[in-house]
Amino acid sequence: MSRVRTPVVAGECEQVLARLKSAYPDYVQYLWGQLHYSAGRYLEARQAYTQCRAQEYQCYALVGLGRTAWKLGQLDAAKDYSQRSYATFHALSPLLLLAELVLDQDDLKQAEELLEGALQHGPNDITTWKLLGQLAERKGETHEAIKAYSRCLQEQAKGLLSCPPEQARSESARVRLQSLKDVS
Repeated sequence: MSRVRTPVVAGECEQVLARLKSAYPDYVQYLWGQLHYSAGRYLEARQAYTQCRAQEYQCYALVGLGRTAWKLGQLDAAKDYSQRSYATFHALSPLLLLAELVLDQDDLKQAEELLEGALQHGPNDITTWKLLGQLAERKGETHEAIKAYSRCLQEQAKGLLSCPPEQARSESARVRLQSLKDVS
């Protein structure tokens, strides 16, 4: 049994994406956006996401545009992309991006409303529970923060979403949880 070698170098990823572009142009545009975003090339990411036209990738492309706008300091555009994505697709990812944006701006009431909605969409989502922990901390509710971070880690341990980005998200929850336990 032979194993397929996973491209780990950005250059190799770019070569694979270039070969796939003719067969799956919109999906590849989305992946180009993800590649540029993860490399910190936000202007290139924005251009790639903008070129993603297929309906099945629009939700993710709009969220990508929102995250990219946020990194570029364009908060109003980030909110707009997220709201458009959620209004059209009613998916969890734009709702979580909106929650992160308003939490970052200390709008705790709106963050709480958005995260309650996120729980309806994905009660086992790692990011939702991590953001609920952050919200509880900002509100000074240490016990609730500990519960939320613990749930985040429990969901990650179940392996529901155990890809590397989700592991990184849950790691920040692990650090915050330990810090809160040390204080209390």
